Amino acid sequence: MKTEGTPLKIKSLLVLITSLSLIVAIGGCGTTNTLQSITITPGANATPPTSGTGAGSNFVNMQGIGATQQFTVSALYSNGKSVAVTTQATYTLTAPTLPPDAINKNVTFGPASALTINASGMAEVVGGACTWYDDPGPIIPPSTTPGPDVFSTQPYKVTVTFNGQTVIGFISVSATGGCAHP
Repeated sequence: MKTEGTPLKIKSLLVLITSLSLIVAIGGCGTTNTLQSITITPGANATPPTSGTGAGSNFVNMQGIGATQQFTVSALYSNGKSVAVTTQATYTLTAPTLPPDAINKNVTFGPASALTINASGMAEVVGGACTWYDDPGPIIPPSTTPGPDVFSTQPYKVTVTFNGQTVIGFISVSATGGCAHP
């Protein structure tokens, strides 16, 4: 008895089994690396405050109109790999607000437009601004005079977003005459 389609059916069945085996093998190899977090880091020329409110690694002080600061954004994945995503991230600046405890202090903040940040993570002071203020120390009895002055700042807030992850950095500005800063 002769069956004409049997070699073709066996060949098709072998191709199907081989294809499924490859799909399972490839699908089982490797793992899915998921985004765990992002970081923002100021460049090598950063001048972080050494004192005052907000001193830290994601905080920078910029002095003078025309001052620039390049930021780098890195994405950390579940396999431990860190990838630079500076130009793929989005940046939003929020202007500083006068702190409630600064009432009756000599504090003048510049306009929100005094600082810009572009899509490549480059921040630039483009107008007069001052986020620093001189904060007299507390009066501690039995003394009747304030303690030593402390420089404080209400910095611009930089919100950076990449693939659903967000990180916040801070930029203080001293770009006006008479701006108190450390």
